[in-house]
Amino acid sequence: MLDVSGSMANSGRAALMVDAAKAVIKTLTIADWFSVVLFSSSASTLSNMGVHLQQATKVNKDAAIAALDSIQIGGGTNFRQGFAKAFEVFAASVAMEYTAGCHKAILFLTDGANLDGTSEEVLSDVATGNAPYGATIFTYSLGAGAESALPKSIACQNSGVWSQIADGADLVGSMSSYYQ
Repeated sequence: MLDVSGSMANSGRAALMVDAAKAVIKTLTIADWFSVVLFSSSASTLSNMGVHLQQATKVNKDAAIAALDSIQIGGGTNFRQGFAKAFEVFAASVAMEYTAGCHKAILFLTDGANLDGTSEEVLSDVATGNAPYGATIFTYSLGAGAESALPKSIACQNSGVWSQIADGADLVGSMSSYYQ
């Protein structure tokens, strides 16, 4: 899940985010299934991905990596929309039997503060949405102005890990080592 809100244009964050997303995709093997959710004021999946997980074949990984170069930055920061889309992708994938009880993980990157609902509402939405899937949620707060309390709570309540990444720090290394 990638924050593509307007603030990601600051301090080269969008380019860092794209590089980190590409590095994460490159860690995937043919046994993995993935999607990329983009969120700002609303949420969608990466242009070529559809609403379900895709097998991490070379063709699908290369297509996702290429599509990351054309994402648009703008809008506000709405965590609720992003997580709703991520859980919609899981639901569609389960319905199509793309998952067979496999371990699920969400990597969530933001540089801002949620603008829709209270922290309690976001945490409730995530808990309810994740209940059928039990996904581990890794959260990354990028930059000095990034909210930390809510992403940290999301990670802690979903067996994940939260990381604060300073502007100019190693976002690529941090995100691409999630599997450790």
